[in-house]
Amino acid sequence: MNVQTDFESLIKILVLGDLNVGKTNIINQYTEKKFDNNYVATLGIDFKTKNIQLNNKTIKLQIWDSVGQEKYMSINRNLFMKVQGILLVYDITNQDSFDHLDNWMKKIKEVNEFMPIILIANKCDLEEDRVISINEGDDFAVRNHITFIEVSACNDTHIDLAFRKLCEEIIRRFEERAKKFGDDLLNNDINIISETRESIFFLENKKKKGICKKCC
Repeated sequence: MNVQTDFESLIKILVLGDLNVGKTNIINQYTEKKFDNNYVATLGIDFKTKNIQLNNKTIKLQIWDSVGQEKYMSINRNLFMKVQGILLVYDITNQDSFDHLDNWMKKIKEVNEFMPIILIANKCDLEEDRVISINEGDDFAVRNHITFIEVSACNDTHIDLAFRKLCEEIIRRFEERAKKFGDDLLNNDINIISETRESIFFLENKKKKGICKKCC
Protein backbone atom coordinates (compact mmCIF):
# COMPACT_ATOMS: atom_id res chain seq x y z
CA MET A 1 0.00 0.00 0.00
CA ASN A 2 1.32 3.41 -0.94
CA VAL A 3 1.77 5.84 1.93
CA GLN A 4 2.05 9.62 1.59
CA THR A 5 5.23 10.88 3.27
CA ASP A 6 7.22 14.07 3.67
CA PHE A 7 10.58 12.32 3.15
CA GLU A 8 12.38 10.42 0.41
CA SER A 9 14.55 8.05 2.46
CA LEU A 10 14.49 6.51 5.93
CA ILE A 11 17.55 5.77 8.06
CA LYS A 12 17.33 4.05 11.44
CA ILE A 13 20.05 4.87 13.98
CA LEU A 14 20.77 3.40 17.42
CA VAL A 15 22.50 5.40 20.18
CA LEU A 16 24.32 2.85 22.33
CA GLY A 17 26.48 2.82 25.47
CA ASP A 18 26.60 2.40 29.23
CA LEU A 19 24.21 3.91 31.73
CA ASN A 20 24.56 7.66 32.34
CA VAL A 21 26.86 8.41 29.38
CA GLY A 22 24.31 10.90 28.04
CA LYS A 23 22.58 8.95 25.26
CA THR A 24 19.13 10.45 25.86
CA ASN A 25 20.51 13.98 26.13
CA ILE A 26 22.41 13.52 22.86
CA ILE A 27 19.17 12.51 21.13
CA ASN A 28 17.14 15.29 22.76
CA GLN A 29 19.77 17.91 21.91
CA TYR A 30 19.82 16.79 18.29
CA THR A 31 16.07 16.48 17.77
CA GLU A 32 14.70 19.18 20.09
CA LYS A 33 17.65 21.31 21.23
CA LYS A 34 16.93 20.28 24.81
CA PHE A 35 19.22 19.21 27.66
CA ASP A 36 18.25 17.92 31.11
CA ASN A 37 20.76 17.77 33.98
CA ASN A 38 18.49 15.42 35.94
CA TYR A 39 19.47 11.84 35.14
CA VAL A 40 16.66 9.36 34.56
CA ALA A 41 17.54 5.90 33.26
CA THR A 42 15.84 4.87 30.02
CA LEU A 43 13.41 2.02 30.65
CA GLY A 44 12.63 -0.18 27.69
CA ILE A 45 13.20 1.45 24.31
CA ASP A 46 12.17 4.75 22.77
CA PHE A 47 12.84 6.63 19.56
CA LYS A 48 12.56 10.12 18.13
CA THR A 49 12.54 11.34 14.55
CA LYS A 50 14.07 14.19 12.63
CA ASN A 51 14.06 15.14 8.95
CA ILE A 52 17.33 16.36 7.45
CA GLN A 53 18.57 17.43 4.02
CA LEU A 54 21.47 15.37 2.70
CA ASN A 55 22.66 14.97 -0.88
CA ASN A 56 19.66 17.03 -2.06
CA LYS A 57 17.23 14.58 -0.49
CA THR A 58 14.90 14.77 2.48
CA ILE A 59 15.91 11.98 4.83
CA LYS A 60 13.92 10.93 7.86
CA LEU A 61 16.03 9.75 10.78
CA GLN A 62 14.50 7.34 13.26
CA ILE A 63 16.80 7.55 16.29
CA TRP A 64 16.52 4.79 18.87
CA ASP A 65 17.53 5.29 22.52
CA SER A 66 19.01 2.08 23.91
CA VAL A 67 19.06 0.59 27.39
CA GLY A 68 22.46 0.60 29.11
CA GLN A 69 21.87 -2.26 31.54
CA GLU A 70 23.26 -5.71 30.70
CA LYS A 71 19.97 -7.39 31.66
CA TYR A 72 18.29 -5.67 28.72
CA MET A 73 20.89 -6.76 26.17
CA SER A 74 18.37 -8.91 24.28
CA ILE A 75 16.43 -5.72 23.49
CA ASN A 76 19.56 -4.05 22.14
CA ARG A 77 20.48 -7.11 20.07
CA ASN A 78 17.09 -6.95 18.37
CA LEU A 79 17.72 -3.30 17.56
CA PHE A 80 21.14 -4.16 16.08
CA MET A 81 19.28 -6.10 13.38
CA LYS A 82 16.88 -3.26 12.57
CA VAL A 83 19.13 -0.21 12.37
CA GLN A 84 21.55 0.92 9.66
CA GLY A 85 24.11 2.62 11.92
CA ILE A 86 25.17 3.11 15.53
CA LEU A 87 26.51 5.98 17.63
CA LEU A 88 28.56 4.22 20.33
CA VAL A 89 28.86 6.58 23.30
CA TYR A 90 31.16 6.77 26.31
CA ASP A 91 31.64 9.44 28.99
CA ILE A 92 35.09 11.09 29.13
CA THR A 93 34.69 11.38 32.93
CA ASN A 94 33.83 7.69 33.44
CA GLN A 95 36.58 5.10 33.01
CA ASP A 96 34.18 2.14 33.13
CA SER A 97 32.13 3.47 30.21
CA PHE A 98 35.32 3.51 28.11
CA ASP A 99 36.52 0.12 29.33
CA HIS A 100 33.20 -1.43 28.31
CA LEU A 101 33.53 -0.32 24.67
CA ASP A 102 35.22 -3.57 23.66
CA ASN A 103 32.24 -5.51 24.96
CA TRP A 104 29.79 -3.29 23.10
CA MET A 105 31.79 -3.70 19.89
CA LYS A 106 31.84 -7.47 20.32
CA LYS A 107 28.07 -7.61 20.73
CA ILE A 108 27.53 -5.43 17.65
CA LYS A 109 29.87 -7.53 15.51
CA GLU A 110 28.13 -10.74 16.60
CA VAL A 111 25.01 -9.45 14.87
CA ASN A 112 26.49 -7.40 12.01
CA GLU A 113 30.25 -7.18 11.57
CA PHE A 114 29.86 -4.50 8.88
CA MET A 115 27.70 -2.09 10.91
CA PRO A 116 28.58 1.60 10.34
CA ILE A 117 29.67 2.98 13.74
CA ILE A 118 30.74 6.40 15.01
CA LEU A 119 32.54 6.47 18.38
CA ILE A 120 31.21 9.35 20.50
CA ALA A 121 33.09 10.76 23.49
CA ASN A 122 30.44 12.73 25.37
CA LYS A 123 30.75 15.47 28.03
CA CYS A 124 33.78 17.21 26.54
CA ASP A 125 32.56 20.34 28.36
CA LEU A 126 33.73 18.70 31.63
CA GLU A 127 37.44 19.02 30.84
CA GLU A 128 38.46 19.35 34.48
CA ASP A 129 36.85 15.97 35.24
CA ARG A 130 38.28 14.18 32.20
CA VAL A 131 39.82 10.73 32.81
CA ILE A 132 39.88 9.52 29.18
CA SER A 133 42.25 11.45 26.93
CA ILE A 134 41.46 12.36 23.33
CA ASN A 135 44.34 10.11 22.24
CA GLU A 136 42.83 7.12 24.03
CA GLY A 137 39.53 7.60 22.25
CA ASP A 138 41.24 8.12 18.91
CA ASP A 139 43.42 5.01 19.39
CA PHE A 140 40.35 2.88 20.10
CA ALA A 141 38.66 4.19 16.96
CA VAL A 142 41.73 3.53 14.81
CA ARG A 143 42.03 -0.05 16.11
CA ASN A 144 38.38 -0.69 15.27
CA HIS A 145 38.37 1.21 11.96
CA ILE A 146 35.62 3.63 13.00
CA THR A 147 35.28 7.42 13.15
CA PHE A 148 35.83 9.24 16.46
CA ILE A 149 34.17 12.51 17.54
CA GLU A 150 34.16 14.29 20.90
CA VAL A 151 30.85 15.98 21.70
CA SER A 152 28.95 17.74 24.44
CA ALA A 153 25.21 17.23 24.71
CA CYS A 154 25.18 19.98 27.35
CA ASN A 155 26.44 22.79 25.13
CA ASP A 156 25.58 21.20 21.76
CA THR A 157 29.16 20.72 20.60
CA HIS A 158 29.49 18.53 17.47
CA ILE A 159 26.11 16.83 18.01
CA ASP A 160 24.84 17.64 14.51
CA LEU A 161 28.23 16.66 13.07
CA ALA A 162 28.11 13.20 14.68
CA PHE A 163 24.71 12.33 13.22
CA ARG A 164 25.58 13.78 9.81
CA LYS A 165 28.85 11.81 9.61
CA LEU A 166 27.02 8.58 10.44
CA CYS A 167 24.32 9.25 7.83
CA GLU A 168 26.96 10.03 5.21
CA GLU A 169 28.73 6.75 5.94
CA ILE A 170 25.49 4.76 5.74
CA ILE A 171 24.62 6.34 2.39
CA ARG A 172 28.16 5.86 1.07
CA ARG A 173 28.04 2.15 1.82
CA PHE A 174 24.58 1.83 0.31
CA GLU A 175 25.70 3.51 -2.90
CA GLU A 176 28.80 1.31 -3.13
CA ARG A 177 26.68 -1.81 -2.94
CA ALA A 178 24.11 -0.40 -5.34
CA LYS A 179 26.91 -0.02 -7.91
CA LYS A 180 28.12 -3.54 -7.19
CA PHE A 181 24.68 -5.09 -7.65
CA GLY A 182 23.78 -2.90 -10.62
CA ASP A 183 21.92 0.34 -11.24
CA ASP A 184 18.63 -1.55 -11.66
CA LEU A 185 18.65 -2.19 -7.91
CA LEU A 186 18.01 1.50 -7.29
CA ASN A 187 14.70 1.28 -9.13
CA ASN A 188 13.27 -1.49 -6.94
CA ASP A 189 10.30 -0.74 -4.71
CA ILE A 190 12.11 -2.52 -1.87
CA ASN A 191 15.84 -1.93 -1.72
CA ILE A 192 17.50 -4.54 0.47
CA ILE A 193 21.20 -5.07 -0.11
CA SER A 194 22.80 -8.06 1.58
CA GLU A 195 26.38 -9.24 1.50
CA THR A 196 27.40 -12.13 3.78
CA ARG A 197 26.25 -10.94 7.24
CA GLU A 198 25.73 -7.34 6.19
CA SER A 199 22.26 -5.95 5.59
CA ILE A 200 21.57 -2.31 4.89
CA PHE A 201 17.95 -1.35 4.50
CA PHE A 202 17.38 1.92 2.73
CA LEU A 203 14.04 3.32 1.67
CA GLU A 204 14.14 5.09 -1.69
CA ASN A 205 11.39 6.83 -3.60
CA LYS A 206 12.27 6.41 -7.27
CA LYS A 207 8.84 6.43 -8.84
CA LYS A 208 6.94 9.46 -7.57
CA LYS A 209 7.92 12.15 -5.10
CA GLY A 210 6.10 11.70 -1.82
CA ILE A 211 5.12 8.07 -2.44
CA CYS A 212 6.99 5.34 -0.57
CA LYS A 213 6.56 1.70 0.29
CA LYS A 214 7.53 0.07 3.54
CA CYS A 215 10.77 -1.85 3.20
CA CYS A 216 11.02 -3.55 6.59
